[in-house]
Amino acid sequence: ILLLLLLLLLSLTSVSALTINFNTSQNMTYGANSGIIYSDTIALEITTTEQVLCRYSQTAGIPFEGMGGGMFDGNFGTIHKKTFVDLQDNIHKYFIKCSDRTLPNDPNDKNELEVIFKTSRPISAQIILENDILNSGKHELNLITTKIPTSTPKLSYSYDGILYNPIVLYGAQKNWKGYMVIPESLGEKIGSFKFEATEVGGPTGKEIIEGKMFMVDTSVPSTISTFKATGEYGQIKLEWFLPEDEEVDKINIYKSENPNVGYIDFYKTIDGNKEDYYDNIVSTGKIYYYRIAPKDSAGNLADLSYEVKATPRTDNTTISAGLSPELISLVDATLTELSLLEQDIQRIESSFSTRDEDERNHLKNLGITDDLQSSKSELNALKKEITNYKSQQLTEEMLDSRLSSSRIKFNILKKKIPDSVVLTDSNEKDIGITDDSIRVALVEYSSELSPSLIDKSVKASKKLIEENNVKIKSNIRTFEITYLDGTQSTKSLIWHSIDSIMEKSESTSILLKIPSTIDTGSVKIKNINYLEEGPSLFRFETDTKEVKYIINTKLDSEILNQINIVPIKLIEESLSITGFFLSELPDTDLSWITILIILTCSLIGYLAFIKQYKENEEVLLFIEKARLVKDLKNKGDSSQANSLYDSLKQDYAKLTKEEKFKVFKEVKNLS
Repeated sequence: ILLLLLLLLLSLTSVSALTINFNTSQNMTYGANSGIIYSDTIALEITTTEQVLCRYSQTAGIPFEGMGGGMFDGNFGTIHKKTFVDLQDNIHKYFIKCSDRTLPNDPNDKNELEVIFKTSRPISAQIILENDILNSGKHELNLITTKIPTSTPKLSYSYDGILYNPIVLYGAQKNWKGYMVIPESLGEKIGSFKFEATEVGGPTGKEIIEGKMFMVDTSVPSTISTFKATGEYGQIKLEWFLPEDEEVDKINIYKSENPNVGYIDFYKTIDGNKEDYYDNIVSTGKIYYYRIAPKDSAGNLADLSYEVKATPRTDNTTISAGLSPELISLVDATLTELSLLEQDIQRIESSFSTRDEDERNHLKNLGITDDLQSSKSELNALKKEITNYKSQQLTEEMLDSRLSSSRIKFNILKKKIPDSVVLTDSNEKDIGITDDSIRVALVEYSSELSPSLIDKSVKASKKLIEENNVKIKSNIRTFEITYLDGTQSTKSLIWHSIDSIMEKSESTSILLKIPSTIDTGSVKIKNINYLEEGPSLFRFETDTKEVKYIINTKLDSEILNQINIVPIKLIEESLSITGFFLSELPDTDLSWITILIILTCSLIGYLAFIKQYKENEEVLLFIEKARLVKDLKNKGDSSQANSLYDSLKQDYAKLTKEEKFKVFKEVKNLS
């Protein structure tokens, strides 16, 4: 680690070296006419003709013994080194004397080396953001350079230190402005900037002296689920519960004299560490409606809570409240069950935290980690809700009803808390992309493509794959999950790693086709950017490096052989003859004869085409199977229809070019 830190420090530090031979028997001057040194750190090395002790001063003519503070690094010898750091842009002069320290009155004391050099720090920048933590949306930034660049500086930002997004800058001299857009789905990230500019006559500078890193938080706080309003004398008391571990900076209160309170009914903001508020700007006899929403320090605002209402009381008499002692025990019994459930969650969290990094990542991708966190918040809210029953005036019947409702929430909560997660199957496979797999993907993607256009697109796709050295590896992990209520479920995590140098393009895509035997509703894509093009068909940009998804069912690891994921390139084609040419014939009697001849020839050609169908058993069998698929689908037998359709796609890929032309209409009608 220390070695890596040292290498990093060396890579970030610009050091220029000056090496000078000093004849101690005479006065010397070095560097008077040398050029500018573009660095703020100079490593000075003096080589003397004999073993002596050297010292330096920034004032000329000082005796050797009076230069006590200006010592070189190293011992008595012929090589003397000193590193000067944090030098300002200026001309620097150093006067060096050397002496044999065994001779106090060395005659060489009068000989002096004058070193002159000029330094200039490379151009650097300071970045100022409008907020310390950025949320989703458009954000302005200011870039201030230490010197005037020869052209507009280059600035980009990244969330992983690998892929950088450019920022267009506007401005002049040393002051520049730009904008960056943070997507809503980013979550919590730490980003960094990369800067580059060149000064007149100088080198390119890349250092950011301030503001190199920035924080992003687009995670919206949880909606407040426990909220009530109570009318008191001359005021209304609002109370709510904030989940544990929820970072809340402010609480927005929304108020109206009409129901259906919305964001436009904003009332005021209070500190986020409070869980109550007394509203005394009210009038007796009126009903007031409220909703609240927490906001974090990044400015992310949660969804509005459910709506509550209350009316201020007209008198200040104290109303006794609270359950009778015999009913409190019923509440305590329920709270004991909740405490046991809380211990189970802590046990499960502790168990998951001891797993290795890959397993923890799998749990996160499966949503197990999020389920545990949300369960904790719901449990705390339920505990507070039940505890509040003690301070309410409730009959036994009313309490039983509310506890029954709480028990339903309790049982629902146990159904979503995973007690154990066991890996039951795993597999990985290198995907071999063939012409047939590309052709099947193209037919799935657009049934409007003609066979000739498909052939051209297959060739273009193959060339795209070869030129960009595309390699795809597929992985599957199947997990058996047991929940606290004893129920079980199976989830399969599949991801495809795409190794290539492909870039984003309008005519290229990566297509993922999941077998139609898998229910589309059970598939959850983990990628942020993708399009669903059809049943179990998804499209991704060609610069995608990994496609990851969860299927909520048990899958055999051999399913990887049935999943088709390929890059494609569509070739557009236009026809020179259109269907409007008949309408362009001259309006004469001859035109009708011409039309009749054309129709007759078309009919003869059609009959010949049908006859040729009958002579080709492969074509007839394909058409018969295609019509069967359509009939099964019309009858509602989707499972068998989808299975037969997958077989039909494989048959289509094996047909000759002439046969594909013949059956294309039937394939098109199945879309």
